[in-house]
Order: sequence, then C-alpha cells, then structure tokens
Amino acid sequence: KLQFLYFIVLTACQRDIYLLVVSFKKKCARGNKPKKTMISGEEFVAICDSFAGEQHNKKLGWVLKEWERAPHADPDLPHVGLEARNVVLSIGEGLKADINICYDPVFSVPKLCFLAYDKEDDIIRADKLLSLCNLPDSVSESHPLIGNQPDAVLSAGLHPITSNYTINLHPCETGSALSLMNVSASSGWLYITSFLSLHGNFIGMPSEMCVPPPPRAVD
Repeated sequence: KLQFLYFIVLTACQRDIYLLVVSFKKKCARGNKPKKTMISGEEFVAICDSFAGEQHNKKLGWVLKEWERAPHADPDLPHVGLEARNVVLSIGEGLKADINICYDPVFSVPKLCFLAYDKEDDIIRADKLLSLCNLPDSVSESHPLIGNQPDAVLSAGLHPITSNYTINLHPCETGSALSLMNVSASSGWLYITSFLSLHGNFIGMPSEMCVPPPPRAVD
C-alpha cells in the first residue's frame, strides 16, 4: 500500500512539474515572437503621413499621395499612400520610375507599384525589368522577397486604387521579410524605410532612398 501511495504521489508531482515546464515554455515562446509586421489600413496611412513629413524624405522627393479611386476600386481600401516621381534606377542606363507605395489588404502590408521608363520615355515591360532587377546569383539562392521563384514576384497588373496599368512587386513575402528586421507599426516611419530597403534595392532605387537618414547632430 505504501509503495502504491508513493507511486501516486510521485506521478502527481511529475505531472505538476511537467505542466510548469510547459507553461514556462509557452511564456518564453510568447516573449520571443517577432513584432507584429502586418498593419491595418489606418496604421498604414499614419505611417505614410509620418514618413512624408520627415525632412530627409521630403528632400528625396517623397510626398503623401491621395489617389482618386476608380469606380470599381475597393471602397474600404485606403486611397492614401506615398509617391516619388522620376526616380533614377541603377539597374539600367537612363531608367527612371514613378513609384507608389499603397496598402495591400490581403497581406496587410505595404505594396510597391511602379512604372519604369527608358531614355525615350517608353514604358518598360515587366519581363524586361525582371531580367534587370537585383536577383540572387543563382536560382537556388533564397531571397527574402522572392524565395526561389523570381518569376512570381514582379508582374504587370492594375493599380489597386486607380486601376491604371502598373507593375507590382508581389507582397506575399513582405511580412516575413520585415519580421526578420524586427519592425512593426510602432516603428513609425522607419517601417517604410525598412520596407524600401528590401523592395527599393530589388528594383535599383538610389541607396539613400532605402536607408534611414543619418542621425541628427546634437548641439
């Protein structure tokens, strides 16, 4: 009887210890989760407003843009975002682009839409641009935005708000890529800078548009 009682007590203690360990692991896991990189439409608009208000970004040509919605555009989709025009791209001689950053409601992250022009101001097709973009050295090398499928990341389509022709960088991997950079809505306008450090570099935007500004001098 004593042995049986000892076995019951030991089993109960082991169970309690196991539950404590499981509880501790869960708390640790919650503490180690990456910051929330998906943002709401309202958060996106606030971040864009903050980004456009920074003097450094103003000098680089970024403006807060309010687009006119196409008749069949999603009425719940924010029609405010960021725009920079005549941006020189380093991926080809004489290339310039008009760049929009708008909100993608499916993936809850920013989305980069743009049109690139050659020296004669002719629009460059998506397949031509893809051959010029900063792709990995080999198809087996993973890229935070495109994984192992570069053909899937850049495509021609319609602007989500104006329905005009545009080229999109698909946002399916944006959230995962941003989580590696430890940014969230609370990062403010640096959220957009982190976004551009991935997307802007991919299409050859000037490096100063894709990095945070230098720290301000302290008097």
